[in-house]
Amino acid sequence: MKKTLRVFTSRVSAIIILLAIVGGFFNKAQAQSNVSTGAQISSFTGNASDFTNAGYVGYADQGGNGVTYYIGFDASYLYVGAFRTGNTFGGSDNLTVYIDIDPNATPTSGTGTTAGQSYNSVTGTLPFTANYDAHLEGSYYEMRNWTGSVWNATAILTSNYGVWLGSNTRELKIPLSTIGNPNALYVTCWMGYAGGTYANAPGTNVGGSNPTTVGYFGGFGLSSTGCNPTTSINTAITASCINAAPAAGATYGYVSETSGPFTAAGNFNVANGGSINIGGGTLALGANTVTMGQTGLTTGNAATLNYSSGTINTGTLNFVSNGYFTGSAATVNNVTINTGTVNLTAVPTINGTLLINGGNVSAAPVYGASSTLAYGGTYTRYIEWSATAPGTIGTTAGYPNNVNVNSGTLTLYNSGQTGGGAMAGTMTISSGTTFTMAGYGTGTMSV
Repeated sequence: MKKTLRVFTSRVSAIIILLAIVGGFFNKAQAQSNVSTGAQISSFTGNASDFTNAGYVGYADQGGNGVTYYIGFDASYLYVGAFRTGNTFGGSDNLTVYIDIDPNATPTSGTGTTAGQSYNSVTGTLPFTANYDAHLEGSYYEMRNWTGSVWNATAILTSNYGVWLGSNTRELKIPLSTIGNPNALYVTCWMGYAGGTYANAPGTNVGGSNPTTVGYFGGFGLSSTGCNPTTSINTAITASCINAAPAAGATYGYVSETSGPFTAAGNFNVANGGSINIGGGTLALGANTVTMGQTGLTTGNAATLNYSSGTINTGTLNFVSNGYFTGSAATVNNVTINTGTVNLTAVPTINGTLLINGGNVSAAPVYGASSTLAYGGTYTRYIEWSATAPGTIGTTAGYPNNVNVNSGTLTLYNSGQTGGGAMAGTMTISSGTTFTMAGYGTGTMSV
């Protein structure tokens, strides 16, 4: 059973004294938990702070060797670092990094090779088909690419790009342009020495002169800030879907539609660090849901909708954690947020339902004539419903048409957000839920 408040005047003022108070109200907005990993590391100093100060998160090896790995990226570079505590690296201890620049949904079926390059009598069998490898010893470094038959030495790694070799440090910075400007990556690492390996990552320690590694970082996209690659582990993806119909059940590092229309075959996913780019084309979602970000991952997880022109029709964008709307203002149908912050750098118009199960938006969206702002759990109104007086649907930010309280308790008062509460249409409070204006005392609600 639902209780529906229908008010037909343009403005209703009331003095409301709340008699029923439900515990656990918030008096401020839900905390934002976005972690930005878009900061460039201009130079290395041999310290883990090179990465942590830029927001990158480390991964400690599981073999107890005291090695912590960091991976990050920005628009121009891929960064990798290995730091050892409690001991130092030997002179021949080398950081070996393998990179797959075109991830395949079956990781071992890509364009590279699963056979590692021999360093100090160590080769290795890889968990994906690598296209590039980097090797950093105490006094030597190089990078190779797979030609289809051999690992060929390249001149990608130079001191001009950034390499740091220290007693407990191995750091490298790879220009993305030199490895084909990939849309997504798989990465795996280990420390090698004369005749063996240790501290492979991610996963349990393997060791030996020809280790068979099964763990990898990724897949992760390279087009969304807020991604920490070391938090995405053993997640198979497809690198990209460009001017094509997304496949049902697929996970992509990058989706771009600049022509079309293209109709999604079913629900699909955008990987951590990935994005959808609408640049003059049409992506028709139908009744399907696009999961933005890696399912089940709440740390260092983000995906982006970048829009310049064209259309994204119907469907639902479901942000697992942090997210971004960038470029120009898009018109979208349904948007669901669950935790973290969905950053509205380009403020969209929502013509369907904005469902808030948790988290928050960074700015007030614009709501269309068919819009509903819905709350799926106990929540304190934030900037998503910020209009203080009747406005214009489709123009006034923070001014929804309808508002639904689907579950839990919705508290209108927020000490960090003055005003709010204006809407154009109908407010529906579902049975068993609570809507409270506690904290306002005497106030005005405009519908």
